[in-house]
Amino acid sequence: MPSNIDPKMLDRLSQTIRDSVPSIREDIKRYFQDATQYDALENAYHGMHPINDVAEMLGLSTLHYITNGISAMIEDIASGAAPSESDQGFWLCNLVDQVEPYLDSVLAEDGQDQM
Repeated sequence: MPSNIDPKMLDRLSQTIRDSVPSIREDIKRYFQDATQYDALENAYHGMHPINDVAEMLGLSTLHYITNGISAMIEDIASGAAPSESDQGFWLCNLVDQVEPYLDSVLAEDGQDQM
């Protein structure tokens, strides 16, 4: 674990990620299975915000970059600026799937969190 980050804050972030990522992923899938499910897209968007905010606060720039990108993609889909095609959903879920491995890397201090 990085020495410059409060262990309690990192633990809370870890728990938030582990609790939130599965439902974020499912909400994205639900929306792309039925594009009238705007609430699912909104839930995914709101689920990403606490992770994004804490990552920024802790100085985890890579995690902040990933979660900010996810939020931006969801915003683009919701506003119609990006197509809501199934491969868009695949890539968005793929990006969400990078959040937990990144956190594991931070916790293991293997240096990959600096990429």
